[in-house]
Amino acid sequence: MNLIKKIYKSNKNTLLFIFISVFIFISLTFKLSGMSGNDFWWHLRSGEWIVKHKQIPTTALFTWYGEANNLNWFAHEWLTEVFFYYLYSFFGSVGMYLFCALLGILIIGLTIIYNHNYYFNNLLMSIIYTFYFTLIITQFFYGRPHLFNMIFMYYLLYVLYKYKEHNTRLIYTIPILSIIWVNFHGGSSNLIYILPLCFIISGIKDYEYGKLKCYKLKKDRLFSLSLITIISTFALSINPRGLSMLEYPFTNMKDDMMLKVLSEWASPDAKDLAILLLCFVPVILVTIILIATQYKIDMCDFLIYGFFTYMFFRSQRFISLFMIATSFFVFKYIMPFKNKQKKDSVNEKHNQLLLLFTSVLLLSFIITFTIRSLNYSKKHNLISFDVSNEYIKLIKSDKPQKLFNEYNYGGALIYKGINVFVDGRADIYTGDTLKNYQSLKQCKNYNNKKFSNDNYMNELLNLYDFDAFFVDPSCPLYNYLITKPDKYLLIKSNKKYAYFKTLQ
Repeated sequence: MNLIKKIYKSNKNTLLFIFISVFIFISLTFKLSGMSGNDFWWHLRSGEWIVKHKQIPTTALFTWYGEANNLNWFAHEWLTEVFFYYLYSFFGSVGMYLFCALLGILIIGLTIIYNHNYYFNNLLMSIIYTFYFTLIITQFFYGRPHLFNMIFMYYLLYVLYKYKEHNTRLIYTIPILSIIWVNFHGGSSNLIYILPLCFIISGIKDYEYGKLKCYKLKKDRLFSLSLITIISTFALSINPRGLSMLEYPFTNMKDDMMLKVLSEWASPDAKDLAILLLCFVPVILVTIILIATQYKIDMCDFLIYGFFTYMFFRSQRFISLFMIATSFFVFKYIMPFKNKQKKDSVNEKHNQLLLLFTSVLLLSFIITFTIRSLNYSKKHNLISFDVSNEYIKLIKSDKPQKLFNEYNYGGALIYKGINVFVDGRADIYTGDTLKNYQSLKQCKNYNNKKFSNDNYMNELLNLYDFDAFFVDPSCPLYNYLITKPDKYLLIKSNKKYAYFKTLQ
């Protein structure tokens, strides 16, 4: 206890450094078990194609059905794919792994430093929020373009808050950021004008309603921000698809089938314990902080909170952006512990006990997870690969021309040179293709406007004329195929994969 007291009474910068080190260590501990390869492999293959062909694709590649029907491909992440290709070519999986890990811990460290003036007001709440922030950032920082999306959004919010509080010339870098953003991750580039609008709307005039308060920006600053926002919006057109990119981010969110079918796009399910603990708890925590605070809530902060809360309930993948956005203001609304005997003084003894408790808890967690992660990493790759080499070899030797494949297997198959039916590029398959894929996989008609409920399976199978099926044995399609041995021959299966050939 004396050690804790000494640490607490020491220079707060030293204590801040300790906390940064602890949370960075937690982040790296999670990374010991490798990182997700979800979609990474087809992004890598796309980058290779762009570099070798020196052009940006506008129609589907690596999919036999997409190529045959010239399905449109909005390659809005082309620059990320080129970057990944070069990074992986020079440094391999280790380089990719370290790049993602280092960017993640950079964001964690910068967030703690940014909030250093508020961090020790209520150590418990600060630690809980930062712990969740670390878990979510670590989980989402892997080899996909949304990695850059989070970095760009962090920088944008930093500049906007800096401009709001102190004025800064960094505001003039936003149009440049716009051009970079739309080519690295065009699907979320509309944030370049959505977020500044929150600052513009709340800065028009001084206004107060209940706990909400608008703080007026000076006319010249409000004008400059508005002009920069307009320029940045038009700068989004500087990309291979031009002005159509302005509409693209909204197109994805309109596709109800995609939001329903793809787990990462689905609305968060509170019945799932992992989603409840990882996603709902931090949203509830921030909400409670805003409700409980005795301070006035800046309308700008409230608009940003409301926007990302809404987006989170639309799609669980927005939890990472919710955490980044709220990290810029939530700490200032956390109410400090007060000593009843000494008004307005921070209860140091309370914080010392909390520091001791959280230190023991974090240390126990780190030791336990380190042991588990080390055991895991001995048997797995740094970047996960969704399909075993055994099945890759089987499919390549069989050379199917019209393969039906599980959506999640698509990226790995593409990387290994196997043309797929569907994969992670949902925008290629939006509409009938995605509905028909889901109808086949689940043996349930999701496209009843075009296919009858009585005979939709036969109609779909005749339409696509698959000569092979690579499926998850737990999906309904597996049961359908296995009950028709006169039409479909099971070549090989285990708990994760099943490969069928269509009999002529």
